[in-house]
Amino acid sequence: FKSSGLPVDGDALEERKRDFARTKPGLLVVTPTASDPSSWSSALPSGDMNKEKLDATFQELQAWLDSQLSALKCPSRLQLAERVVGMVSATEGFRFAMEHQV
Repeated sequence: FKSSGLPVDGDALEERKRDFARTKPGLLVVTPTASDPSSWSSALPSGDMNKEKLDATFQELQAWLDSQLSALKCPSRLQLAERVVGMVSATEGFRFAMEHQV
């Protein structure tokens, strides 16, 4: 099984944003300065998953990643939020299960 490329725009990214916004309780995050995993989750209230909420959740993650990595003076933040959302969404696991009928 070969996973598909990570989307950085268009309908594929919007699908991954929907998956990501539904992630509960959140992501476990480890950084070079904090090796104990901590949970990141959106501060936005749960409920309707309209486009505005999806975009707000994504922007919240993007701002958090930027603040964490700029504090570490990490230069490689280009499209990081898009890559994180692409990697943690349910799309690839679902595609694998459907392709292999598991």
